Amino acid sequence: MKYIKIIIVSLIMYSCNASYKLSKTEWTVDEVKTWSSQNKEYSTWKGLLLYQGTDSTYHHFISRINDEWTWFNIEKSTLQLNEEKPFNNTSKGKLGYYYVDPNNNFIKVKDYTN
Repeated sequence: MKYIKIIIVSLIMYSCNASYKLSKTEWTVDEVKTWSSQNKEYSTWKGLLLYQGTDSTYHHFISRINDEWTWFNIEKSTLQLNEEKPFNNTSKGKLGYYYVDPNNNFIKVKDYTN
């Protein structure tokens, strides 16, 4: 019985930690580069992030691997982009502006088309 309780507690703790990782939105440049490198193994992912725009505090990016979306908010002061666009946080409008390669200094790779 003692071992079953330990297993249950371990599973609960793992599940809480996994949920936190999935809901993380505030990232550093290095964390995004690491995340990108770790996920290159997925054949359905091309290694790019969609730039969604910039507000007064963050550059906003999004990516999807299989059926999992990840949002990245990177402090504006820690990353300089050549082409900043306004961030639209409403459901109307485009999902983003252009794709960037996080492992190549977030350089614009191609425009986003709906």
